[in-house]
Amino acid sequence: MRASPQTVRTRDKYWSYCCDDEGCCPAEGVPMGLPGTSVLAAAAAYAGLQVRGSLRELRARLLPWENSAAREQEAALDAAGAALVPRILDARGRHEVAGETLELAERIIGRLADAPPAPGMLPADLRDDELLGYDEAATLILGLQDRTTRDRAAEWMEDEHAGPALRLWRSLARRCVGAYAEHAAAPLTLAGWVAWSSGDELEAREALAMALGADPDYLFARLLHQACNEGLDPESIRRCLRAEREERAPAPRDEQATAGGADERKQGDGAPPAADPGGGASLLPRRRSRIPRAVGGALRRPRAEGGRVPGPRASAGSTRPGGGAAGAHRRRGAPKPGAQAGGRGGDGEE
Repeated sequence: MRASPQTVRTRDKYWSYCCDDEGCCPAEGVPMGLPGTSVLAAAAAYAGLQVRGSLRELRARLLPWENSAAREQEAALDAAGAALVPRILDARGRHEVAGETLELAERIIGRLADAPPAPGMLPADLRDDELLGYDEAATLILGLQDRTTRDRAAEWMEDEHAGPALRLWRSLARRCVGAYAEHAAAPLTLAGWVAWSSGDELEAREALAMALGADPDYLFARLLHQACNEGLDPESIRRCLRAEREERAPAPRDEQATAGGADERKQGDGAPPAADPGGGASLLPRRRSRIPRAVGGALRRPRAEGGRVPGPRASAGSTRPGGGAAGAHRRRGAPKPGAQAGGRGGDGEE
């Protein structure tokens, strides 16, 4: 068909308003090609480009479940909270929970990386949900409420770890159901950070905005959201996270031997013994995270250290859900209104 200002089409044919050439635009219409068979679609596939869904579809990937499986997940969160909260409130137990959380997250990231690809966003999300158990999700959601544990998890931001990590954070955000809606701030912030670090600013802004919707006082999400909107380079934050990881790396054996000899000499002179570098102290950074300072000089300095107690705050008149079909899939929709979960200590959650 020759170039024309307007055409009309049905489901399988189209006609031109202007072209009357039977060889170009016959009276019975011209058959339309199948979706995805255009030259542009072929060139995009060859270049490795994927068609993004609508903003509504992008948001639906991060919304909490609203189906019978949500009852199973909330029950698992209740059980995990009863087991983990007393340990998190204890100084030594907090370090142990942090280590267990990160080890579990690393195993699941590897599990997701080994899974065969699934076409389309919804089939891919359903496949990821099947690879993550209720108890595993509950343990990770509650463990990530600790600020330093969350900062350690943010180090899975590049190379082969970024894609599976982003899928895990999306799946965890979908598991923050019922009274645990506020707990979604942590996985949503991690999803936004990894998306931004990977160059997907659209999903980054949406995930960070949803994190602030779950908890408006979540400082890490607010800082990242502002930095992303102002067009700052995420490499400055990546450098800080890499430096934190390098500082935790064990020293070479010759340096350890030198340090050990120095400690023995000090102890022989009557000085108190040096602290054990192993154990729980090695599970978390020894100083405050430098992430917020790397976002930009115009942003405010983070507030005092505070930790969220990962227990739910039940809404008035609510009842604890019972069991549900363990393998049931969800139908996505808007999250249910109600009381949010988790009290905050100190000046606020970062």
